[in-house]
Amino acid sequence: MKRHVAAIVLAVATVLVIDLHADWRRADNGVLLRVGEQDVDVLGHARQAWTRLSRHCAGVQALRSGDAEWETALSAVRDYSPPDSHSAQLIALTRQGDWLLGQVNSDVLMPAVVTLRAQGPQLRLVPNGVWSGSTWPWLPTPWVRDYLVRQVPDLPDALTDCLEIDARSQLLQPAPAPAASRSTP
Repeated sequence: MKRHVAAIVLAVATVLVIDLHADWRRADNGVLLRVGEQDVDVLGHARQAWTRLSRHCAGVQALRSGDAEWETALSAVRDYSPPDSHSAQLIALTRQGDWLLGQVNSDVLMPAVVTLRAQGPQLRLVPNGVWSGSTWPWLPTPWVRDYLVRQVPDLPDALTDCLEIDARSQLLQPAPAPAASRSTP
């Protein structure tokens, strides 16, 4: 078989296989690509790739567990909505200037990304800068970035652009299915 014929046959076969196994599906918040039994947020992945290519993270500092600021941030998160917040654990913390973004897992509360601001030696949680909950099946990072930019317009662009949801975050896991209702007809 000649090369150009083989290339055409391969292209047609590829299109047919994709057509058999993938569909675009309209959902509440946009369109998802359905591949087999799994939804893919194509637009979210494209936005994430563009942000990674265009961002400048030189001024953003990743803090580590054991740093004094880490402990102060964890204390601010745990004091925000006790007693439920007492089980909160920071899994990532970044800083630019007076602003910090923390990623939080908890035994009781939904996973969250929290905005904190330094006020002298203390860190205060910014109440309107808290994202919590699941974005599933949407890629969480673009959703969280958009939310934080809208809610906290003074937040430095580089800090939100450089936000990467940590692999340990429960934000990356599907939301649990709602409990079945036991109402009687």
